[in-house]
Amino acid sequence: MIVTSGTLSPIDAFVNALGIDMRIIHSNNHVASSDQILCASITHSAEQRELLGVYEKRDDPEYHRGVGRIVARLCEIVPEGILIFFASYSKMFTCIQNWKKYIGNKNGKTIWEEMNMSKKLFEESKLKEGTNEAIRQYKLHVAQSNGAALLAVCRGKVINFSVVNHSDDPYSYISLTI
Repeated sequence: MIVTSGTLSPIDAFVNALGIDMRIIHSNNHVASSDQILCASITHSAEQRELLGVYEKRDDPEYHRGVGRIVARLCEIVPEGILIFFASYSKMFTCIQNWKKYIGNKNGKTIWEEMNMSKKLFEESKLKEGTNEAIRQYKLHVAQSNGAALLAVCRGKVINFSVVNHSDDPYSYISLTI
């Protein structure tokens, strides 16, 4: 018996790669219907600068400003929760550090301050205890007036927790990978 996650879809490709004759395959439907899901790639900032998150651009202020302004705008318009995933802790901490110093679009506030005006912000910690508390606080604040945003790492500790209680969760979410 092999039990896998939905991240292996399409399952046919996975079965072919294993080279095993599987007589019984059970696959459940996704909890969200196709009209509830939007997959998009944002390639340019509002200032029409290319947003390419490659290693060579890791210290590019225009990249950080562009991505930060997009996240700040999403914090304004998404009603409840936002999950923001980064490729690494280093990338997450660098973005946060830059967002705290770069001026955004509103009243001389930094991009971080703009985000925090719209959503309560929480960060995944490198320590398990800190991550547990961030997730607890995130879930608590999602239901409140402006919602919350959780900044985490793709292969980090947040992935091991049920941050969103999918099928019976009344809140809207956006998941953004930087």
